[in-house]
Amino acid sequence: MKKIIALILALACVLALASCADTYAKGSVCTLHENGDAELDVMPQKVLEKVDVGGIAFVTVGDFRGEMPLVDKLIEEEGKLQLCLDREEWCLRICVFGGSFCGAYGVKAGDKFTIKNAE
Repeated sequence: MKKIIALILALACVLALASCADTYAKGSVCTLHENGDAELDVMPQKVLEKVDVGGIAFVTVGDFRGEMPLVDKLIEEEGKLQLCLDREEWCLRICVFGGSFCGAYGVKAGDKFTIKNAE
């Protein structure tokens, strides 16, 4: 009986850890664009499971940690950080309107990132 209870408790712990691990979308920066955008190697659907378009995402990439909106159309506000869903190419990019995200924050190809819902 003690072995069964121990097994049930162990399974409950594993399931709890698995559900916590699913709160983040993870990957790495695959491409640096000429305009300073960082393209991510994650399927957009994985991020959309965590954050809705129009919602706020908490993003960690390289040494950068901050909140930004997930948008499918750029917010034309100088210096505005945003996580942009490109529906034509079906990819995600981190960008700064009118600036270079990679240049400003020292982001390089291969840097790891995490994205989660900030709200």
